[in-house]
Amino acid sequence: MGRFLTPVERQIWERFKQTELPELTDFYYETPILRLAPNAKHLELHQVDWWTKLTAFKADVIFNNSDGWHLVEVEEELNTESIGQAIGYRELWNDLNPGTAIKQTWIVTAGDDPRLHPALRSAGLTHYLVNQLPT
Repeated sequence: MGRFLTPVERQIWERFKQTELPELTDFYYETPILRLAPNAKHLELHQVDWWTKLTAFKADVIFNNSDGWHLVEVEEELNTESIGQAIGYRELWNDLNPGTAIKQTWIVTAGDDPRLHPALRSAGLTHYLVNQLPT
């Protein structure tokens, strides 16, 4: 929660975007999905805003095209954390934004772990390997 794309993840995303989504230009990066309110009542308004921005659950990339809304998690390697984040963020988004439900959820990585493919399938996630994309 509250984590931004690392420089390596940004490179992975840029390569994927140029290869697979060259016609799209409008992307929402590190999009807050759910902000957690602080418990401290003594904080001033600007402190509350700062705290909630830092602690928000953030999807790496969200975009809308003719197929609908897409949520994308970008990681160096496919792992259980990326799967869990993609599922959690998709469900939170859909609960909080019923008029703009996520139609497709993708995980974009440079590395793979075939042992996790059954989890991807059962969760309805699509996995893209950047190292297998044409250069």
